Amino acid sequence: MTKGVDVRPLRVGFVTPAWPGVLTPNGIATAVSHLAAGLQSVGHDVTIIAHKVDAPHDHTRVVLIPETRLRLVDRLRRKLDIEGWLVRSIVDRHAEAIRRAVALHGVEVVVMEETQGWVGEIRAKVSIPIVATLHGPWWVHLWQAAPRMMTSAPVERRARPKACGGWMA
Repeated sequence: MTKGVDVRPLRVGFVTPAWPGVLTPNGIATAVSHLAAGLQSVGHDVTIIAHKVDAPHDHTRVVLIPETRLRLVDRLRRKLDIEGWLVRSIVDRHAEAIRRAVALHGVEVVVMEETQGWVGEIRAKVSIPIVATLHGPWWVHLWQAAPRMMTSAPVERRARPKACGGWMA
């Protein structure tokens, strides 16, 4: 904080697969735990938006991403277009959790990892900016390890996310 200037703390939300991430071997969970601790140590407000809680913690601002609710129409969509349904479901659940974090904790910006191609679609459904980070990129590791797998539709979607114009374009 600048001397002599009253600066209010940032209100940041972090999306993570698990919180506090101690039982989930995942680079995103690890990065979020360090970034959250660093921002809190200098006085900022951090809200965690997590897929699951994997261990006891004392963080006061945790919003869980809701589980999928399957209505009859969702079951039909899932049968007809499994990948499209899955992406829409994930996007909607993330957007719902982010909106809840805004309402409950005044989150002003969300930091979210982007290897799946979802950030642009989620951003269109929420009222605050989303900062996309990249831990990978995932497709480079897969491409080097197993090039034959780069031809499936789910892999292609991950490699060419709409929001960023495609990593491989």
